[in-house]
Order: sequence, then C-alpha cells, then structure tokens
Amino acid sequence: MTALVTLVVAALLVSGVGRLGEAVVDSARAGSAADAAALAAADAGHERARRIASLDGADQVSIAAGADDVLVELRVDGRVGRARASSAP
Repeated sequence: MTALVTLVVAALLVSGVGRLGEAVVDSARAGSAADAAALAAADAGHERARRIASLDGADQVSIAAGADDVLVELRVDGRVGRARASSAP
C-alpha cells in the first residue's frame, strides 16, 4: 500500500513539473515573438511586425509607437509577450 501511495505521489509530482515546464516554454515563446515583432516594427513598420508575429503564432498583437521606440504586446498560446525596441542609433 505504501509503495502505491509513493507511486501516485511521484506521478503527480512529475505531471506538475511537466505542466510547469510547458508554461515556462510558452512564456519564452511569447517573449521571443514579441522581441522579434518589436525589432521588425522599429526597423520596417507595423505591418512587418504583424507579419512576423503571425509567423510566430501570435493571435493578438498590439503595437504602440512612441517618439523613438515601439512597444509590442502579443499573445502566443495564451501567454502574453511584451517587448520594446528603438529605432534610434
């Protein structure tokens, strides 16, 4: 009986670690997609940024341009990614 309980607890821990790992990877993907889109927006404009974000799997994209920089917020697999890039030298 103790071995069965230990096995069940171990299985639950492994499952939890797997879900945590998946969340970390999804957040990293969203952050990377936002970085790429922000750089594209600063260099080539909003349409290029939206295209890059779409290729990275983003389903919502918000782009806000400032005087010398651009802020991008997007969603990839339910995770939010935010990035800022500047076109100033």
